[in-house]
Amino acid sequence: MKLRTTAEGDEFLEFHERQTKTRTGENLGDYRKVNPKMCGVNSPRDSIAMYKAYSAKRPDGFSISMMIHFT
Repeated sequence: MKLRTTAEGDEFLEFHERQTKTRTGENLGDYRKVNPKMCGVNSPRDSIAMYKAYSAKRPDGFSISMMIHFT
């Protein structure tokens, strides 16, 4: 997951998926053509604000390969 900014200055989260159980790797063309994105909303449950708060508090040495899950 990566925090990105549009040309207009709007922030969004871009997901980078790894291979899943349903995508075995046998068919090299079996991947998403566009990475899923999540835009922030102006509410107390804003996903961008939650991601920023989480990333500011995560421990030193946190691996980028560890996953963050929003519920």
